[in-house]
Amino acid sequence: MKIQKDAPFISIVIITRNRAGILSDCLDHLARQSYRNNEIIVVDSSNNFDTKELVKLHPAVIYHSIWDGRNNMPVARNLGISCAHGEIVAFIDDDCMVFSSWLENIASGYYDEKIGGVGGSIIDERLTIDPNDKRVGLVFPDGTGIFNFRIDLPEPLFVNWFPGGNMSFRRSILVDLGGFDSKYGGDNSYEEVDMSFRVRKAGFNLLFVPDAKLEHIRAVRDSGVVSRDPEAPQLRYHQAHNRTYFVLKNIGLNMAFIQYILETLYGLAVYTIKRSSKAGLKKWGATLIGFISGGWDGLWYRVRLGGKKQNYETV
Repeated sequence: MKIQKDAPFISIVIITRNRAGILSDCLDHLARQSYRNNEIIVVDSSNNFDTKELVKLHPAVIYHSIWDGRNNMPVARNLGISCAHGEIVAFIDDDCMVFSSWLENIASGYYDEKIGGVGGSIIDERLTIDPNDKRVGLVFPDGTGIFNFRIDLPEPLFVNWFPGGNMSFRRSILVDLGGFDSKYGGDNSYEEVDMSFRVRKAGFNLLFVPDAKLEHIRAVRDSGVVSRDPEAPQLRYHQAHNRTYFVLKNIGLNMAFIQYILETLYGLAVYTIKRSSKAGLKKWGATLIGFISGGWDGLWYRVRLGGKKQNYETV
């Protein structure tokens, strides 16, 4: 792919916490990019100086720190946006290893001013795909969706959302929208889906470019962040909150989402009764509180908007 003379300057933002070893590999892969019109920004939320010392070995990399930042991916992304000089801001995780043509293919997606964001493939052998299902990046009314960003497609296609490990947006749009929403706390689920929806609501398209590839290593998470254990009450709370907040903020109350809430609560109640355990009660209570708090946040957001419904297709 030939790079045009007016190719956009791209800021690559990597958010990281206490994973200097894997970040080193990530930076090595970025150094091999065929597309050279870029800058690299590392936003470090570590509670040690390992990452800062590592970045000193890469003089061209811009370094910013949020000391001991926990569960703050939206905040870290916003700091990256604030100091980015690029027309485009691309985000990858510290455990993502980009192919040499990754950024070149990201840049190629911005062929039209109506393209507000471009994302690419995520190669992760632990993700299963249905080769007969060609749908990618869709969201349904209850907040569930289709990932499928690992699928190998011959041509780019428009999608509803991008995963946080391989996404980019025009910086001007990110600034106009006020950056990522920090209400997506805990495991930070839905923060990137929310931004994708807001970009689309602003009148722009999101383009998935399959050739913009990277490999997701899935490094071990730092102990200072929310557990990914699906049985952990804390995780259940944050996932219930974030999903409820996202739906009420971006889609609106609907029967599919109400059914999801009822089915979830019924399942948790049955589990608690059968197990008769404090652990089961904690999970039930955490999920219920998550629904309530997320609902409050989402409804309050709507009140601030004057009750305006955000109409756009989700599937």
